[in-house]
Amino acid sequence: MHQISFVGPDKISRVEETRIAFSLRPVQRVLKNPEFCSLTELIAALFEKQGELRPQVKASKILEKGNIFTMPYEELIFGVGLSAPESARLIAALELSKRRKTTDIGSKKLTSPVAVYELLREEMAFLEQEKFCALYLNSKHKLIKTKTISVGTLNTAVISPREVYQQALRSNAAAVVAVHNHPSGDPTPSREDKDVTKRLAEAGKILNVSFLDHIIIGSSGFCSLKEEGVIE
Repeated sequence: MHQISFVGPDKISRVEETRIAFSLRPVQRVLKNPEFCSLTELIAALFEKQGELRPQVKASKILEKGNIFTMPYEELIFGVGLSAPESARLIAALELSKRRKTTDIGSKKLTSPVAVYELLREEMAFLEQEKFCALYLNSKHKLIKTKTISVGTLNTAVISPREVYQQALRSNAAAVVAVHNHPSGDPTPSREDKDVTKRLAEAGKILNVSFLDHIIIGSSGFCSLKEEGVIE
């Protein structure tokens, strides 16, 4: 036997309001369409609790403080006002996002500068220090391995082709892509960037390893030295 209950007009209105309100909550939006959520909504979903209707306030405070990818936990606790568990939740989510990239190794095909940029944007676009790394690809341009060559105050003029290609030979890589960031946010290549690119390209020819590109990443976008005509 199936029971059928009838709901009056006023109750239908309240039920509908509750349904609409729930559908607008960050958690529900993330569950349904995470790719269409704003950064504020994604962060807010981490802090939504039963009965708490405005987790977006916390998300907005976090974003006002600067780059969440490099923000220390002290700033989250003392600057934003998050609890230690809330801060840990956000840091863990960001770390999981970084580690998810490792699943691309062996399956991610890097056939364009855009693909390289999308792979490393979250990790490198907002770094406060310069980082130079190399991506090693097989003959089908699938990612084999990544290696950090240098971190800190980077002088690209002293980047050694030996350091870059040593790992290429060990990994039996067919091709290499160099990537580094500009903490200023502007990915425009310097003269030194162009010089090191030419040296790496020449070394690749000698070792019979294709030097495909040198990508510079900044918070405002990226630059391909291949597209700039620095690499023939």
